[in-house]
Amino acid sequence: MTGAFQRGLSDAFLDELLCGAAGVVLRACQRRGLDVRLRDDKVNAYHAGRSVALIAWRARKASVEVHRAYLVDGRIGAFGGRASRDNRVFDVDDGFAAAYDEHIDTLIERAKHHMGREENIEFSLMQANSGPGAVFCFDRQIQVSGVRGRLDVMGVRADGSALVAIEVKRYPDPSIQEVPRQLHDYLEVFAPGAGGLRADVAASYRTVCAQLRLLGEPAPEPAFIAAGMPVDGLVVVADYTPRSQLLTRAHALADTLARPIHLWAPAAGDFTIPPPSGWTRMGTAA
Repeated sequence: MTGAFQRGLSDAFLDELLCGAAGVVLRACQRRGLDVRLRDDKVNAYHAGRSVALIAWRARKASVEVHRAYLVDGRIGAFGGRASRDNRVFDVDDGFAAAYDEHIDTLIERAKHHMGREENIEFSLMQANSGPGAVFCFDRQIQVSGVRGRLDVMGVRADGSALVAIEVKRYPDPSIQEVPRQLHDYLEVFAPGAGGLRADVAASYRTVCAQLRLLGEPAPEPAFIAAGMPVDGLVVVADYTPRSQLLTRAHALADTLARPIHLWAPAAGDFTIPPPSGWTRMGTAA
């Protein structure tokens, strides 16, 4: 990984979310049960994998970014914002925050029409494991330098014994056959050479957990995350079809990798991750 891993919020942004107009937007998202995740001085609020608000902090000012497809006539109430690729960006003040709170249900309803099936599974996985259980999931859609794409979900074992990097796939996605290598590459980024979790990642995630808790969001105890702790790799495959050869090829690929990759196929509608004894180590002997 080139450069330090960065998640979490600056003190000024955290104060704005606790006491300012941006906090009104955040609490509107929280009241609707949106999945709130922290980035580097950004807060993303998801409904079933679709971002309904990206609250950002730039030059000591807050803004909210929303995909234009979720807006009615490109506006939120009386606020038109400005274009940024496929999104509209709105400066946050008391008036906009009140308008966002008034119109958020429309944004959510329109976002529902754009959600992908894999994103919905990821959202269900986060909801089912954002609390006491075998694995506590606390981050999603994690982009790091050196690896293409994004890691779907990050969690930590309930006893704090290991971080768990999770890739979510759904049959019949053909990328299932390549997912062991993809996940292996992420493990090498977070814990190079199986030497344990990088210190910068551990420090960043301790901050994230502490800040999530301060904002009223569920998160593991920050002390659970420590430099040098192991990082497990878990592939979650929904709608598993035993007759498919995709997973057979994935098992064969896993045999060639230096680090163990595990597999779990949830029963229909139940996304509660079991303890590691309920996972299967991938490989042709599986």
